[in-house]
Amino acid sequence: PYSQLNAYSAQSDGRKSLSSSKNGFTVDAKFIPRIRMFKIILSCCLFLSLANLASAQSKYAILAEDAAGMWGQADGSGAGNDIVRAAFAAVGDQVVLSIVPYNRCKAHVLNGLAIACVGMSKSEDLNGKILFADVPLYTTVSTLFVRKSDAHKYTKLADIPSQTHVGTVLGYEYPSLVMQLFKDRNWIASDAPSEVHSLKKLAAGRFNLAVANLDALKNADYLLKQAGVSDQVQVAFEVEGSETFIGFARDDKKALLALAAFNRGMQIIKKNGTLDKILQQWKSKLATSSPSPTS
Repeated sequence: PYSQLNAYSAQSDGRKSLSSSKNGFTVDAKFIPRIRMFKIILSCCLFLSLANLASAQSKYAILAEDAAGMWGQADGSGAGNDIVRAAFAAVGDQVVLSIVPYNRCKAHVLNGLAIACVGMSKSEDLNGKILFADVPLYTTVSTLFVRKSDAHKYTKLADIPSQTHVGTVLGYEYPSLVMQLFKDRNWIASDAPSEVHSLKKLAAGRFNLAVANLDALKNADYLLKQAGVSDQVQVAFEVEGSETFIGFARDDKKALLALAAFNRGMQIIKKNGTLDKILQQWKSKLATSSPSPTS
């Protein structure tokens, strides 16, 4: 560009403004300010283009459940949500969480309307449809609850007869043993929007038992207090454990990028102590909190 500018100058005013030497080219002094300005403008345009490209590649919109106890709450807080945010931040990416009922969270990822959903578990009906992160966010144990007045009737699986109505959550995945029991014993699933609603219905006599996925932060005492039924409902017994992940849409390019970023980020926050710090903060909240009954 410099040689073209000076060649044009030499042709227009007859002066020799471009000369060669062993050290290179000499530019007419009157063009230097223009060249400097051109370089500044070019640099600014390049910087803005790269910034926009980086921004577009590093922002992910992800769905999360609104009723996952201390792992994910309606206001967007929760240990699981904090872990997801920290993992993406560890690799320099941004994540925007939209809080929705779990059934919508799951359906949107399956239908390609969202790239990921926080709080999914592996199950037969999701095989080949969802990509799961390398490591789970947490582990759970599917546990049966019973009204205290009926506790003597249900002390083990063999006590539960065929055609028993069992409270479940719409869209939730349950361990294979639980699902097999529904099939083999013809248990009747009675869906509710959340585990809290399910326990409320159990207390009201709408069904015989309710199943909930319990863990270190969402234990039986916490759920019963949230439902306001601690004096009416109790744990019957545990059934089987499972793991809870963030699940990603299988056929979405951006979902694949997000999955790779999250996996890298999880490795980082496990090594640098961020993951343990988040879990400890929420365990402390659990120890000092007294959840109020929800409507």
